[in-house]
Amino acid sequence: ILDEPTAVLTPQEVDELFVMISELRNSGVSIIIITHKLDEVKAISDRVYVLRGGELVGERKTSETSIAELANLMVGRDVVLTVERKEKEAGEKKVFEVEDLRVLNSKGYPAVDGLSLNVRPGEVVGIAGVDGNGQSELAEAIVGLLPAAGGKIIHEGDDITHMSIKERMNRSISYVPSDRQKYGLVLQMTIGENIMIGNHDRAPFSTGIKLNYKYINSYAGELVDKFDIRTPDVLNPAGKLSGGNQQKVILAREFSRDPTFILVSQPTRGLDVGAIEYIHSQILAMRERNVAILLISLELEEIFALSDRILVLYKGKIVKELEPEKTSDKEVGFYMTGGKEEQRNG
Repeated sequence: ILDEPTAVLTPQEVDELFVMISELRNSGVSIIIITHKLDEVKAISDRVYVLRGGELVGERKTSETSIAELANLMVGRDVVLTVERKEKEAGEKKVFEVEDLRVLNSKGYPAVDGLSLNVRPGEVVGIAGVDGNGQSELAEAIVGLLPAAGGKIIHEGDDITHMSIKERMNRSISYVPSDRQKYGLVLQMTIGENIMIGNHDRAPFSTGIKLNYKYINSYAGELVDKFDIRTPDVLNPAGKLSGGNQQKVILAREFSRDPTFILVSQPTRGLDVGAIEYIHSQILAMRERNVAILLISLELEEIFALSDRILVLYKGKIVKELEPEKTSDKEVGFYMTGGKEEQRNG
């Protein structure tokens, strides 16, 4: 039984794994693969069982079905598998910059090592890398959860390296964290209270030390409708929502702050194809509004679908910058594992 076996593998490593799986199958071994990656289902399986809401909703021979049909079964409706990313010229001004940034991990070793990047208005910059190469530490340093050991973090021309988390939020910086339940929500609090987080100390969300629940719940209700959050009402605890709806609550809060820069980390982790479609459309909608977006994702398909530029992260350094239209997942995977330019050319 293999449960999401390709989650942290490069495309080359996925190919190698599938060769091994095929050899095991040909030798008479029975194999169950649990995955949400439908292209991999088509590539390696003989039969497919589709689960939705804990129930079996379909069984198909792989050769007799399509990715579109499987996606429909998973979600219960037609799904747009690839959201259109329209051609768009990014602005000239750099909204967000990181210069020679160094960040230490919990053991005191460099996790981000002399990293530099920039993001312009109306641009999605995707960071691709194998998990554990400094993604978490980079994200946490940008939003102020970890201190910088060196270098600068610059927003709209101002050095924010040593600003507090709250000061960064007040500068129209939004953050969608990689773990929605651990870092993005307070599960025991209501949807309205979670949407209010970050605005709790300002009118009309509060007056003095007293929260204005009438306004909070009214405002949250508008966002529930706008972001299609499936819930009986805004008084429902966030912990009772599905993963996709929990992520929508975070997007509703962060995207409604009128941000100029958004850091989005692993935005579709653990979500079904229907939720992924929605999340991607919302990210691209913010791009259309000229927001600068830094996307960190372990899913190369996601990086290619959303990014205007791809930066490859390896051992805390940006080792390559690529254009999605002029590269391939194999080339990105090559640099993700520390491949050198001379190795490709040689």
